[in-house]
Amino acid sequence: MERAQREQPHEPSQEQALERLGQAAGTKPVPDKEPGRGPGLADLQRAGEPGRGRQAETPLEVPPRGWKDIVLRTKREVSEDQLSLVAAGVAFYFMLALFPALLAIVSVYGVVADPGTVAKQAGTLVRLMPAEASKLLVDQLQQISTADGAAAGIGAAVAVVISFWSAANGTKALLAGLNIAYDERERRGFIRVNLVAMTLTVGFIAMVIGSLVLITAIPHLVERLPLGTFGEAVAYLLTWLLLAALSLFAFAVIYRFGPSREHPRWQWVSVGSLVATALWMLASLVLSWYSSRFGSFNKTYGTLAGGILLLLWLQITAYVTLLGAELNAEIEHQTARDSTTGTPQPLGARGAEMADTVGEAVGDGDGKPDWRRRLDEMRRRAQRLRRTRRLPPA
Repeated sequence: MERAQREQPHEPSQEQALERLGQAAGTKPVPDKEPGRGPGLADLQRAGEPGRGRQAETPLEVPPRGWKDIVLRTKREVSEDQLSLVAAGVAFYFMLALFPALLAIVSVYGVVADPGTVAKQAGTLVRLMPAEASKLLVDQLQQISTADGAAAGIGAAVAVVISFWSAANGTKALLAGLNIAYDERERRGFIRVNLVAMTLTVGFIAMVIGSLVLITAIPHLVERLPLGTFGEAVAYLLTWLLLAALSLFAFAVIYRFGPSREHPRWQWVSVGSLVATALWMLASLVLSWYSSRFGSFNKTYGTLAGGILLLLWLQITAYVTLLGAELNAEIEHQTARDSTTGTPQPLGARGAEMADTVGEAVGDGDGKPDWRRRLDEMRRRAQRLRRTRRLPPA
């Protein structure tokens, strides 16, 4: 009897299994991690998988098999997170915050230039939008910029503060959407989340104002050069490159500082920013082209066509932004290395769900979801245990 008991295989505890797998994967679990977060047995098993970029320090080190996992998981997360519904909610808050933001832009722009010219200069920025939607915005800017100076000066400071606060509500809706994309819950306090929203809002307004100034200055600078018609093409190209660069920078800042988590390094938000910029510009141009060629918005919605198109464009913008966040999250989820800023930490101590866990491999294999493979493994272990207990005595 004692001999049979000695020959029975010893099943290690979960803590021991985690410790062994953590050593093999180059990391270790954290015993005092937040409940429900951080690595489990499956995460540490995945951390040791070869050929999938589990030890990648940057997205460029992820091999093709890993990118296949990333794309398939992103597709699944878009469906599970109901991204189109979330984007619609964010777009609604964007719509409510848009016109206060225009008031804030005109108020601040009046400090550095003539506010009466803002509507004309904004025409370049709204080229990506459908004609009816851009006309609605430009008309509103014209109305704000030509308002009575005495009336505007009575409560100018109060009006600007209120407009900034209202515009920040749209940013807070975006922050909530980013938390969904990164599988995070809002852990920042009321004051901190409002400070983050206000900071991003102020940065966005400053970026728009800077764009207006640069877009106005570039054509004048090019006109002074003896380039003729070629100069106009250069100015046009530089304008679009400037818009693309500013959009890329804006997406990267949103992805880095928006979610309620430890900040990721810049390289881990770069791919999603590039994809979001390209998709946003392409989708905006397609919507603008379609509405001007084949759209029947005026016939269907009448005088509301401009507002409907503006809301649709805002939803596209929100959807593309959240899609880029989902992609960044799954890219970060592919590696077991620390993708957050600061000193590298082990799995479970990084303060970010996507950095503290490792995404499953879905690009090949038996096609079963991860929970099904775990269930099959548990059944096999139960069968081995039953066979062990049925061993005849020696």
